[in-house]
Amino acid sequence: MRGLPGALRAATGARLVKDINTNQSGTGAGILAAVGSVVYFAGTDVAHGTELWRSDGTELGTFLVKDIVPGLDSSGITEMVAMGASVFFVAGGELWRSNGTDGGTVRVKDIRAGTADGVIGLRNVNGKLYFGANDGTSGTEPYTSDGTENGTSRLKDVVTGIGGSNPLQFVAAGSFVYFSIQEEFGASAVWRTDGTETGTVVVKTFPPNLLNARPDGLVAVGNRIVFVAVGGTAFQFWGSDGTEAGTQVLLGVGLFPFPVIALQAAGGVVYFAGAPTSNNSGLWKTDGTTMGTAQVKSVGTLRITNVISTTATTFFSIIGATDELWKTDGTGPGTTMVASGIPSGTSQYHALGGQVLFSAVSLWRSDGTQPGTGSVADILPSNRSDDYAVAGSSLFFVAYGAGKGRELWKSDGTPGGTSYIEDINTITDSSNPGLLTSFKDRVFFVAYDPQFRSELRSSDGTEAGTIVVKDILSDLDVPPDNLTVAANLLFFSASATGAFNSRELWTSDGTEMGTAQLKEINPARPAPRRATSRRSQDSSCSPRTTAPPARSSGAATGPRWALSASRTSAAGRTARFSPRPTSFASTTSPTSRHRTQTASGCGRATAPRWGRCR
Repeated sequence: MRGLPGALRAATGARLVKDINTNQSGTGAGILAAVGSVVYFAGTDVAHGTELWRSDGTELGTFLVKDIVPGLDSSGITEMVAMGASVFFVAGGELWRSNGTDGGTVRVKDIRAGTADGVIGLRNVNGKLYFGANDGTSGTEPYTSDGTENGTSRLKDVVTGIGGSNPLQFVAAGSFVYFSIQEEFGASAVWRTDGTETGTVVVKTFPPNLLNARPDGLVAVGNRIVFVAVGGTAFQFWGSDGTEAGTQVLLGVGLFPFPVIALQAAGGVVYFAGAPTSNNSGLWKTDGTTMGTAQVKSVGTLRITNVISTTATTFFSIIGATDELWKTDGTGPGTTMVASGIPSGTSQYHALGGQVLFSAVSLWRSDGTQPGTGSVADILPSNRSDDYAVAGSSLFFVAYGAGKGRELWKSDGTPGGTSYIEDINTITDSSNPGLLTSFKDRVFFVAYDPQFRSELRSSDGTEAGTIVVKDILSDLDVPPDNLTVAANLLFFSASATGAFNSRELWTSDGTEMGTAQLKEINPARPAPRRATSRRSQDSSCSPRTTAPPARSSGAATGPRWALSASRTSAAGRTARFSPRPTSFASTTSPTSRHRTQTASGCGRATAPRWGRCR
């Protein structure tokens, strides 16, 4: 994208509404909670340290709520949840609440007088708070609160003495709230509570195990829960109605790997995959009872993954030398193979209406029929989950196309409806879009071009509608990050000064009036200004090639939204993975186009790199 008319660039323009921290170190990204149209967060300035702030997205509506620890010291806000018209948060290890005013920001209860209560695991469960806290004599035990001092109390001294039970994973099912506990190097258990001391009882106790593992993955299925626990020397899948007699093993799967709950489908059924090394491999479903737990599909030593439900059916894949796509209605006769011979390593399954789109070296789709399953476009989609977003009736995603590098694409699941949106970086190969976030029927993302560098952009799926939201830095490259939607606003971090340690939290509703700076991001090194200066400082950087970079499991040194996986070459993909099941003839495959490569190495003057400086 060589440039944008001023009116077009301003159409969804953003501006820095308020600079909370006017010194060079900026303000640190953190914890957010929305109460109606107001967002609360932990903000930092030079006069007050890190304290509770609020914003309605305007400059006048963005201000410090209360300096809990006066002066430069910070109150240490760690957790934050909304409940009713108030926000509850942990500051200095204590539970606080706020209605958005200084006078209305108070400590709920001093559970441990003179010392931090050590509040952990704060959850809003059906309009009541549940958390763990330490009163100094009983260790960390389960507490509940209605938001008032008198309404805040310990549910029970589950483990007597100072060791505590360390409760976590509060989950509501039926009329109870369930949670797991873990004694230090001791027994673990699942408990339930009705919010009273007498109604807080143990459901099932598990003896100490070598992994010191607590019951995990608590999920509600109707009025019951399912979870994974270590029984004896093996992981087991359990279901419970809240009584010890009604807590039973649903499936035993051996020591490693343990079953992973894949999803909670419609109709109160949870699908999960058994371990491929056990006799209980394959796809299973359960309603939380032994009678309602059944193997849907046995796959022997193969592995099931990518379980996803659309509006029409539930899909899953079987991994082997080549992959198979299956669908199920939860019954044996209703579980059938859709397609086989799919290139191995399928990933990034995304539901779009009644169909599923996924990456299998190229972009694939399936409507649940064999004729409706195949390759949509000969491009290489990203393997990162934050490189995908559904907006409107299309899936937006990042892909490598021959002659176009890594750019933004969209698809409605048909060849004609699959196309790359815009060649954002027409000079130096790829713009490397990332952090795709759906917001108001558009997709917002970060991408690079030599004129604007890495900036926040948005797209409606058309070239004309793909724009720079705000040119925050004219000649520096400090990419916006942490895109999050809350309270009908898009939050992101960005730097208006050019140094990583000057990042601030911004918001945008797509208009200039609806954008505000809120918070500091983690400090880091200064940003590069030009490729030549970075190149001269680090002669060990190697130039890029036009071929997609090789897949790597290592951590990328660039921004976290930079892609880190791909195949070796377009020619290699075609030779290695043909023939395929039904392959749609794509009318929108990228055409070959020569690009002049620069020798700028790993500097950030062209686009964020996948490779590393060595």
